[in-house]
Amino acid sequence: MEMPHSALWTAFEDGRRFDTVRGVQEMHCRDIGAIRLLTGRIIACDPQFDLVQEPFSFRVPPGEYPVFLSLVGDDREIALTMIQFNDGEPTRWVPTKPKYFSVDSSNGCIMDAKLARMLIRAAERDRFDRHWKRVADQMEENDGLWANVCLHADSGMNIIAFKTLGGDGAFESYLGYSEDNQLVCLVTDFFLGDLASGEAT
Repeated sequence: MEMPHSALWTAFEDGRRFDTVRGVQEMHCRDIGAIRLLTGRIIACDPQFDLVQEPFSFRVPPGEYPVFLSLVGDDREIALTMIQFNDGEPTRWVPTKPKYFSVDSSNGCIMDAKLARMLIRAAERDRFDRHWKRVADQMEENDGLWANVCLHADSGMNIIAFKTLGGDGAFESYLGYSEDNQLVCLVTDFFLGDLASGEAT
């Protein structure tokens, strides 16, 4: 059954329950701080194996935006991630361009496109590992689930890294727009394809 787009938003409501192929699952929302965007262009990628990714086609004003995780089940696995750009509730959802990003390390991340270019240059000089160690250490402190680490002190640009539910795969992202066509959020889904029915319980 096709996933209801409204679930991309309601999955961030504490206590919301979904009927999935793994049984009824309860959701929990967690605020993990903000992402600092210097260019307003966002890249989602595998931070260990595939930093060279095309940024999403949309752009937002430079600034800081809150980031939320939707956690599922007793193990609190990460079901969805969200960057919120404006207040309000989305009434329309549009797939991002590119629609998917791939993960081969069971970890994904989001960051400003300028930070991604900086990390690519560091990798070319064999200096990426020291950056990744800081991220991996904070993920370990957060039960192996997520990290929010500033990797460029002068600008404050940071990386948000997270363990993807189910491990490796290609994951879809969506833009949520309000009734008056304001961009509300960017949501990446690792979970809702497992819905057994189109209705939240």
